[in-house]
Amino acid sequence: MKSLLFALVAFSLLSLPAAAAAKKIAPPPPEVFGKVTAINATTKEVTLLLRKGPTVLDKKPTIYIVDDLTSVTINGAPAKFPDIHVGMFIQGTTERDAHTLDNITLLTTPPKSGT
Repeated sequence: MKSLLFALVAFSLLSLPAAAAAKKIAPPPPEVFGKVTAINATTKEVTLLLRKGPTVLDKKPTIYIVDDLTSVTINGAPAKFPDIHVGMFIQGTTERDAHTLDNITLLTTPPKSGT
């Protein structure tokens, strides 16, 4: 009986660090990068052509929501949804769901390849 109790305690103690490490490591949020091709101010949606490679944009448009919880900056300065314009480049993340942008940085000029 003592050996069974010892084995259970040893197993639980050995599994604690692995379980704690598994909880601490979360995958990074999916990153989005694309060029703004349309804006719907009523639904607060932006249509992007996403980057497929360093300089190639996908031909299929993708629509994302920009809501009141989305953090928006333009060239590093705080901004809001009305500051987004067709032709800008968006670099951001989708943490809450695949269709809502949580953090976006708007660039008025295309970034250099590899960024």
